[in-house]
Amino acid sequence: MMKAQAKWITAVTGVGAVFLISASVFAQGLEFPKANPSTELALGKSYEGVSKNKRPYWYRLPATIDKSAAPDLIFLLHGTGMSFKWGFFNYGVHAGHFRKGDIVVSPESEDSSRGFVQDKKDRDEIAGLIKLFRKTYPVRNVYLYGHSQGAFFCYYFAGERPEMIDGIVAHAGNFFKAKTTKGARDKVAIGILHGRADAVVTVECAFMTDNVYRSAGYKNVKVWAVDGLNEKTGHWPLPYHVQRMLAWCDLVSMKTAADGLALVKSELAVEKPDIVMVAQASVRARALGAQAMDAVVAVAQSNAAALVGADTTSYGPWCRHLQQAQAAFGGLPEWEAAIKPMQGLIKKHTKWVEQGMKAMRKGNKKSFAGGLKAMTKGYAGRGYDVLAAHMLHRSNKPGDRVSAKELQGYKDLQTARKAADKQGLQAFLDLTQEPLKTKK
Repeated sequence: MMKAQAKWITAVTGVGAVFLISASVFAQGLEFPKANPSTELALGKSYEGVSKNKRPYWYRLPATIDKSAAPDLIFLLHGTGMSFKWGFFNYGVHAGHFRKGDIVVSPESEDSSRGFVQDKKDRDEIAGLIKLFRKTYPVRNVYLYGHSQGAFFCYYFAGERPEMIDGIVAHAGNFFKAKTTKGARDKVAIGILHGRADAVVTVECAFMTDNVYRSAGYKNVKVWAVDGLNEKTGHWPLPYHVQRMLAWCDLVSMKTAADGLALVKSELAVEKPDIVMVAQASVRARALGAQAMDAVVAVAQSNAAALVGADTTSYGPWCRHLQQAQAAFGGLPEWEAAIKPMQGLIKKHTKWVEQGMKAMRKGNKKSFAGGLKAMTKGYAGRGYDVLAAHMLHRSNKPGDRVSAKELQGYKDLQTARKAADKQGLQAFLDLTQEPLKTKK
């Protein structure tokens, strides 16, 4: 049974496919030694613990735990009708297919028929487990991943106990009975993951939640609406996407230069690495004191040189090139200096983007028109990618807030820019991908 499960999970993870397995499917074929966390336990193994509140939980320890390179502590929080075993079965935790270098905990809610809910009992249960594992093992970052009702709880916990966590990945949930916290705006990464075709919890919830956190001034927020699903699979687990979102949490929660270099190394080991993430991690590592980062500076400067000479009087390949390069190198002093001739244009376009997002948050009939105007005039602005994601979502479900003329205008704009965007992306990759993939 376990061999078959491991092969299945590998196939799912490799192609980003989705399946939902009830915890009862493999329950009879998988048991772990019963032991609470202890430094005496063998590493690289899975165990079943029992909390102070008499709730069971499964957890897997990494093969090594080193204070100089402490593992992350990750919680997998199930939804309605599942049990604490859900996370292990759907994400291949025991078989090593999910963050095998980290401590992964799959706890039980107060009432498994409801999943984790926004109340004191579930909050204190998770807080207690975080304290227990932190007391027992060296831990770098603490992340919560929640699915469905578990995602609702992630938002709640992030508002109640932000000092205890570094980030969340809330999958197929909503911002409900939760709050934003001033002290968490710079500290807690908010990852919002949703299937665009989710028929259980509409994807509208993801974009509404994104607006809540951005309006509250949170520094690190990412929304990802996953395409390629249908109404049946839209609410199911996403093994590939969850780990990509956790990698993003690693990026924005980076504390040391060593963390950044480790992330660069792990990302380059992925079959199709996110080259923007590689660049961002390199930039952050350099800012934290990493030596010998000449490659990232040279790549940033070569991108800037290509862009500064472009004709910016109208939309062209330079626009997507600039968007990608800004995402990759923004904040790097050498990049900001090299791109100085374009800073005035970027500032002007950023104001349009900000106005567009402000219009989109109102949710009235003028919102889409405001967003469309901003996309037309602010394509070189910071935050354009976020505006574009919200506009795409609204265009998929326009309702009565979008006129036929506006919707057609958006589609025409996308069509007109498609070829230029493809060229711009390729220009960025040509100047960036190989130099960063081969850098030491």
